[in-house]
Amino acid sequence: MNTLNLKIDGMHCGGCAERLHSLLVKEDGVEEATLSADENSGKVVFGPSATSEENIIGIIERAGFTAQRA
Repeated sequence: MNTLNLKIDGMHCGGCAERLHSLLVKEDGVEEATLSADENSGKVVFGPSATSEENIIGIIERAGFTAQRA
């Protein structure tokens, strides 16, 4: 398992974080997603054979947020 720590801009409330969490955990290979709107951050634990950092960042950006490795 790999861990991806992210700075995520655009999450303004817990609802934003919850919506993004729902999208991330649907991705094959994502084992855990922890998001904080208060800290504009996220941690995603994933299996690198099933998905990639680029795919995870793409999910976040398609949802309307910006993300970069922290």
